[in-house]
Amino acid sequence: MAKQFIAFIEHDVRDTVTGSETNMFIPVMGSLQPTFEPTDESRQEFRGGDTALGDTTVVRRSSQWSFSLECAWYPGVEVGTLLKHALGHAGTRAVEDTSAFKGIVYPAADPFSAAELGDKALGFYVNTDEGGTTRSRLYFGGRVKSVAINGEGTDDIKLTFEIVGPGEFINAEAAETAGASFTTVSPFCSADLTCFVGTGASRVGTAPNYTSIAEGTMDSFCPDSINMTITNGMDDKQVMCGVKGPGKTYRSGQFSVELTAPIDYEDPASGFSSADEVKQIFDDPIQSSLMLKLDNGEDAGATVNYTAVIDLPSVMLNPGTPQRNSDGSQPTVELSYKSLYSTTTEYPVAILTVDKASAY
Repeated sequence: MAKQFIAFIEHDVRDTVTGSETNMFIPVMGSLQPTFEPTDESRQEFRGGDTALGDTTVVRRSSQWSFSLECAWYPGVEVGTLLKHALGHAGTRAVEDTSAFKGIVYPAADPFSAAELGDKALGFYVNTDEGGTTRSRLYFGGRVKSVAINGEGTDDIKLTFEIVGPGEFINAEAAETAGASFTTVSPFCSADLTCFVGTGASRVGTAPNYTSIAEGTMDSFCPDSINMTITNGMDDKQVMCGVKGPGKTYRSGQFSVELTAPIDYEDPASGFSSADEVKQIFDDPIQSSLMLKLDNGEDAGATVNYTAVIDLPSVMLNPGTPQRNSDGSQPTVELSYKSLYSTTTEYPVAILTVDKASAY
C-alpha cells in the first residue's frame, strides 16, 4: 500500500539542495501537496499563418508554488523550525532539565540578513500515492509569509503556515523519501491553553533574549476560542535574478499579529471583566498585554513538561459590540487585538518553548 506524508528540510542556499540536509517528518492536515501556479501566455506575433485564427506559440513567463501547511502543534524541532522561519530569529537553546531544552523565538526586522536566517529556505518532500506506489517530489526554496494559530473547545491547537517558493524550484518525481519517523509526543490541545491579560508579566533575562516568561500577576480570562494570525510582512517579487518567477524575498510591510477571542460578556466582582474591557474603549484607546500558555502535561525532562508561552507584551484593543439576545441568553463579545512593538521587550511577539530540541 502506498504511503502519503511530508518530509521537510532546511537548506542553506535558497536555490540549492545538496541532499545532505536532515529530513524532518511532520503529520499534516488539509492539503498534502503545494499548488503550482504558472503564468503561461500565448505570443501575439506574425508567423506566416492566419492571425485571425489564433496565436501559434506559448511561453511560460513565470511560476510560483504555494503551500498552506496545516498541522497540529506538536512540540519539537519540526514546529520549532517552521516558527523560526515564520518569525525570523531563534535564540540559543539551553538545557532546562536533563533532556529538556528551552529557547525563545521572536521576529527579526531583516530576517534574511547574514545575522539571522541568511539565504536559508525550506524544502518539502511531498510523498503521494501514484497508482499504488509512493513517489516523492521536492518543492524547495520555500519562505514562510504567515502562520495562523487556532484553538477551540478540546480540539488540537492547529497551525497553518503559508509558504511560497519559485516555480522553478520543483524537482522531478523520485522514489519515496526514506526513513519516515513521526513524533510520539502529544500535540497541544485547546484544553492545554490558559490565557492572560493586563499588567504583571514576569520576564527573566535581558531583552529580547529572555530565558523565562510567565504570567506573574496578570488576570486570567477564558475565551470560547483563540484565533491568531502572525504576518511577518515579507513577500516575494520578480526581479532579474535568473529565476522565472518571484525569486527575491523583501519586506513589503510591517510585522503584525492579530488575535480574536470570542468570550461571554460579563462583569464579575473580581478578576477579568470583558464588560469593563469593552466599555473602557469609549473613553480612551486601550493598550494592554496578552500571554498564552500551553502545557501538554507530558515530560520533556525529569521535572518539566512540553510547554510554549506566547508573549504579546503590547497590544491595542479594537472596538467590540456585545451580541445581545432578546431571549435572555448569555451575551457574547469578540475581543479583537492588534500587536504593537514594545520598546521594553524589544519585540511585538515572542514564543518561548520547552521541548527536547537542542536547536531550531
